[in-house]
Amino acid sequence: MSASVRSVGCEAADVRVHRISAALLGVVLALLIILMGSACASETDLLTTLKSTQDPVEREEAAHDLALLHSVAATKSLAAAAQSDETARAGLDSLTDAYVLLIDSTIQRAEAQREEFSDKSRLALLDAVQCLKVIGDTAAIQALGALATDTQRERIEAAAPDFSVPDLAELQLQSIAALSELADDPAALTALVEVASLPGDAESTGTLREAAAAAIRTRPEAVESLFRARVEAGDDQKLCASLDATLAAMGEAAVETLTSALADQTWTDEILAEIGTPAVVPVSKELGSDNAKVRWRALGVLLRLYAKGDAAASAVVTKPEMVPLLIEARRQATYGDDRDDAAVQALAAIGGPAVEPVKAFVGKDTWAADVLAQMGAPAVPALTALLGSDDRILRFAAADVLVRIENSAPESVSELTADLDEEDLKPIAANYAYYIRLGRAGSEDVLARALNKYGDKEMAVDYLNCGNGTLEQAAHTWADKHGYEVYTTPGVATGPQWGEGE
Repeated sequence: MSASVRSVGCEAADVRVHRISAALLGVVLALLIILMGSACASETDLLTTLKSTQDPVEREEAAHDLALLHSVAATKSLAAAAQSDETARAGLDSLTDAYVLLIDSTIQRAEAQREEFSDKSRLALLDAVQCLKVIGDTAAIQALGALATDTQRERIEAAAPDFSVPDLAELQLQSIAALSELADDPAALTALVEVASLPGDAESTGTLREAAAAAIRTRPEAVESLFRARVEAGDDQKLCASLDATLAAMGEAAVETLTSALADQTWTDEILAEIGTPAVVPVSKELGSDNAKVRWRALGVLLRLYAKGDAAASAVVTKPEMVPLLIEARRQATYGDDRDDAAVQALAAIGGPAVEPVKAFVGKDTWAADVLAQMGAPAVPALTALLGSDDRILRFAAADVLVRIENSAPESVSELTADLDEEDLKPIAANYAYYIRLGRAGSEDVLARALNKYGDKEMAVDYLNCGNGTLEQAAHTWADKHGYEVYTTPGVATGPQWGEGE
């Protein structure tokens, strides 16, 4: 707990709040006890003295006596007079010090005796907090802040923040509530940020942080302070999570600060994604950054929102001009979470303009096949063309994707299946990998005839290893007819397998 100590003749603006030393506290406490025994002046008399006396000793005595009464009404009266009268101002400063002393001494006495507050002491402490709120100047605000932060830090250092006697939770929360009502004052806002930035995972600390955060969330001017606190939080997971949630709850007010830090702070993109739609436009402006990390993190924010169905993010990531960035991110950023899937879905949603750029990675990157399979009809002509490639791997990869499309949208590959139905042997021979992977029951005879009429050695080898007995026998027949000898070697077949696309 902090105490205000003022020198005679000091201006109010020069007052500083600091801890009273143990020795000084003992002296002042002894004086307080003497005064408690001798005080007999009425509340009205004490107020009159504080508003009018120039004697520092008389002023201090009257302040201590009035603090013992912890009268909100009397405090309010003195605070009103202090607005326009320097003498009353000096009296109010002394009263602030007296309230701080009352709170400090009561807490320390209970801690020394390891006992809970009596009902009388508890009510006196709560009244003292309300009186400090009524005073509401910098010294009073700092005292309220210290009541929450300093007492909690001391208990954290004592390694027993949740089990100490006396229980300070009610008093700490009352001081935070008072600061919340004074939050228009920058000093009060600073004090609340300090409470919201208390370190550690103690339950009591979390309660104080949440109470302070609730007051800060509607204060845009606190964003920068909270952001700095988050940077300095290090690996304190509970504190980081609390500050992240507070910044996210501040919404649009926090977007600019978080967006500007995408290059340096890895956690900002997650908060921006929590903020949602208000972040879309500012984050979208970073998609053209020369810094690859900024581009990928900005895109990552939009992809998270796209995965959640955010319309504004969807409108951005499904534009045709996004294709290169989506491919770049999918190949190099590799988020490792639902953003990868969202990038695939976005490319598929773009459709036609994404076909050729994505086709370049078929047979190399599995995500390319996923994009084209989800895309469906717009991808079929390009994939069909790949079935005639000289590259076996590319042919088989294209066949795989076409089978996936046939399973989900059969009308999209109706021309290919029509060739099978119409027993058009030439295109069947050209696209046999697709039909083997399709594995349609009863199609073996027409596939065998396509081999006999238009087949070659490579096609026969794939028939031999496709796992279908009828086609394997057809390949033996074709080999005998064309003067080839069939033999086996150790290893795994690399060609299309019967029905593996089902």
